[in-house]
Amino acid sequence: MTKARSVAVLSFFTSLIRVLGGPITILLVTSTLNAEEMGFYYTFFSFISMSQLFEVGVSFVLKQYYSHDCKYDYNGQLSSETKLRCGRLLRFSIQWYSGIAISYFIILVPVGFLYFFDYSGEVDWQSAYLLLILSTSLRFIVNIIDSYLDGMQRQVLLNKTRFFSSLFMSLTLWTSIYLGFDLMSLGISQCVYVIVFVLFASKYRAHYSRDICLSPINYSFKIEVKRIFPLMGRTSLVWFLGYFFWNGFTLLSFKLYGAEMAGKIGLSIALAKGGYDVANSFLINQRTMIANYLAHDDFSSAYRLFQRYFALAFSILMIGYSGIFVIKCLFPSFYLFDNTLESFDLLSIFLFYGLVMVMTGFNNFVRAYKIEPFILLSLYNAIFIPLMFYATPFLGINGMFTASIIMFIPSVIYSSYYFMNRVKKSKVLLLM
Repeated sequence: MTKARSVAVLSFFTSLIRVLGGPITILLVTSTLNAEEMGFYYTFFSFISMSQLFEVGVSFVLKQYYSHDCKYDYNGQLSSETKLRCGRLLRFSIQWYSGIAISYFIILVPVGFLYFFDYSGEVDWQSAYLLLILSTSLRFIVNIIDSYLDGMQRQVLLNKTRFFSSLFMSLTLWTSIYLGFDLMSLGISQCVYVIVFVLFASKYRAHYSRDICLSPINYSFKIEVKRIFPLMGRTSLVWFLGYFFWNGFTLLSFKLYGAEMAGKIGLSIALAKGGYDVANSFLINQRTMIANYLAHDDFSSAYRLFQRYFALAFSILMIGYSGIFVIKCLFPSFYLFDNTLESFDLLSIFLFYGLVMVMTGFNNFVRAYKIEPFILLSLYNAIFIPLMFYATPFLGINGMFTASIIMFIPSVIYSSYYFMNRVKKSKVLLLM
């Protein structure tokens, strides 16, 4: 079995946890939590995602640099220079994420209390929120190991680690919800994910000493920042803006429609985003291999790998969304659908994330060239997509997400054009 297929198989089983676990989680949440608690539950995910504002895409940048620096000879050995450069990257990532974890916890604690200060209901959210922020800050440790293994072409080991971590996290989440821990369940399951990930990855610590120089000479944090800044500076801005694009709907819905309706919107988005994450995992787990091919000027292999897994990912997404609507039509009275939006708005969300799959798939292939040309695109998406969602109830537009979809179409067209133009240039260079 080829490495790409091994990664795909492992991604499949990890995604299978999401495919099977997502509905179980949703059923447990909808049957255990009341409408207001669901509003908090799905809004909490936006605070988990807020770690993106602090991480600012450095993990993505590190993976690109690891992938381009990681060059094996004909005997499958790394040069001393490669080990030294990658060792510096690892040390930098440890220092970076340690500082980010502390900053995240210190800042997000008061931010959350300010956000929910005007809530006057009976949901006891304070302790659950504190645990959530603590556990999310600990997850930055995972980024250190994840970026190293992925960039150093240890994708098989990484995906095994992700599989077991996701499995134990899901089991913990279900058990916690079933036992009545309610909102605390999110924080508990996040802690378990970190513990399992670190323990499992540490079993293979021999890889670290073999692949890199653990005590790189002439190391300087400032020098490493300068080395990766050409990509990090642009990527950081894109990731910062991306937070508002990915989480704007949920954050705004809590303020626009209240906790109960925010729960319905959050659950509907969770169905759509869950399907997107599962499908996209098949493609995104090939990203560092694509980058490594491009670093070795092997465009043909990179493009074939992308085409194969993009088609697979998009097909899985469409099948998943169609399956949800078939179930909704066959069992319209099922209590799960009492807690989602009406069919038109649900279909709109699915359409939106289908377009997101196209845009992110094309953009991530372009980024595998170790470039970030989508700053203006990210700025456009971060401002206008949430803005149109916010303006919809005041403008009287039919459908919560209609205006956002219309505003998003130019982004998809631009991404498609840029992708095809980049592919065309690479093919021309290949023939020269």
